[in-house]
Amino acid sequence: MVVPSFGQYVWASKLLSSWLNVRQNMPRAFEDSSYGRQWGNLLTLGTMHLTPRDHPLTSKFILYLKETYPAARANIQIRVHDDHDEAMAYVMDHLDDERTWAVIDLSQLHDTGSGDDEIGGSFTIRLNHTTVPNTALVENYVASGLSTKYQRYYLSGYLTLQRTVNDFIMAENGCTPEVDPFFSMPMPTAAYDQNVFFMHVGYLLGLILVMAFLYPTSRLVQGLVEERETRMKETLLILGVRPWAHTTSWVLTSVISFVFISCFMSVVLQHVLTHTEFVLIWFWLALFGTASMSFCFCLASFFNKAKLAAVIGPMALFASLLPRFVFFGTNRYEAIGAKYAASILPGTALAFGADIVGDYEYGEQSVSQHIWVGDYSFGTSILFLAFDTVFYMVLAWYTEQVVPREYGAAPKPWYFPFTSCLQVPFWSRRFSTEETLADDSNDDLSVAAATTTANQSEWYVPRYLVRIGYRPWLLRDTHFDYLSFLL
Repeated sequence: MVVPSFGQYVWASKLLSSWLNVRQNMPRAFEDSSYGRQWGNLLTLGTMHLTPRDHPLTSKFILYLKETYPAARANIQIRVHDDHDEAMAYVMDHLDDERTWAVIDLSQLHDTGSGDDEIGGSFTIRLNHTTVPNTALVENYVASGLSTKYQRYYLSGYLTLQRTVNDFIMAENGCTPEVDPFFSMPMPTAAYDQNVFFMHVGYLLGLILVMAFLYPTSRLVQGLVEERETRMKETLLILGVRPWAHTTSWVLTSVISFVFISCFMSVVLQHVLTHTEFVLIWFWLALFGTASMSFCFCLASFFNKAKLAAVIGPMALFASLLPRFVFFGTNRYEAIGAKYAASILPGTALAFGADIVGDYEYGEQSVSQHIWVGDYSFGTSILFLAFDTVFYMVLAWYTEQVVPREYGAAPKPWYFPFTSCLQVPFWSRRFSTEETLADDSNDDLSVAAATTTANQSEWYVPRYLVRIGYRPWLLRDTHFDYLSFLL
């Protein structure tokens, strides 16, 4: 395929622009779409910037364009800058009012006509990154067959500019080829198979998986808050249930529920993700289930009304997926730091992994052989789901301690993890018969418990606020005998 010359490209651009009346009829939505970016330079040819100003080849290149392509030179605007940095600063400062076609830096070329002993050199062509193929991808392990993205080198004018500068350099050195040597062609590819289903809807896989967990999330958050709303948790703790036993029961029940859902979803996905192992899918979804469970525990600590929590819970889990679409046009080698930060949200971590699975299923390959391929790999998604499970469970424990409640133990200060190690645990303190507790108010009951002997250890329960009739009673460091008496 022959690379068009400078005059042919500019003529085609002016013809399409005038025929489509681009400046008036081109909607902004089309300009921001993938087709608009691909055809952007050809439809709206912008300014060409040259650097550096004091280089002798810069003025000679402008003169070459005027003599070789007079019609094209008359229809294109050229700006000359002192250096490359100044040119880039000008382009970035005029993004809204002036479109840029390319920035060409000739500073590394040697001028043979000025007595320079060295010949040759190199030049740099910079275009808008949305008009040319993405070169940040080191290697695409998933692609099968011929990619059509190479066509952007033609449509953006990159190959045309490269040919024009090469013609100019050869003309300066007295070389005039008899035939046109500039052409390109894609590399040949071997036989391949593709599942085009994932090319069209693969980016929705993460969205579908997150939506499958919305209802169990709503039920779990509602159950946690409803227990607090009915004061059942405080009643159980007053009756002697250990806090760790109460929390463990909720965790085990939730884990069983979410793991069962993960198993059912893995069986269904085996008919869609035909090249991915069942165990890997189940483990991945089970980790997302545990991360969602921890996320629910964290959310429940902020609510006192069960119905409100049941509505907000699934909405929050769905919202944790949305940051994934900020990185829609990136690959696994780009914006890694931002993706790590977004993966703290369980929905986003799952969606990144789902995109990678969809890529391999599109090429009819198994992700199990490429778990750690890429700066953000499928293994990275798994690690972040495990991290989210621990992170949100610890955050739920912390918020449960510091968020004030109408009932239950008094809230601790936000800095209590930093000071608790320096204090004697209040639930194991012993005191003598002479100790008394200061009255907090007229409605508070202060109880002093006495140890039977000096060598006998006495254990006390934490303080809880209990309503008996309409009088609130504050039980502090209360002995079990006193607790039984009051109840």
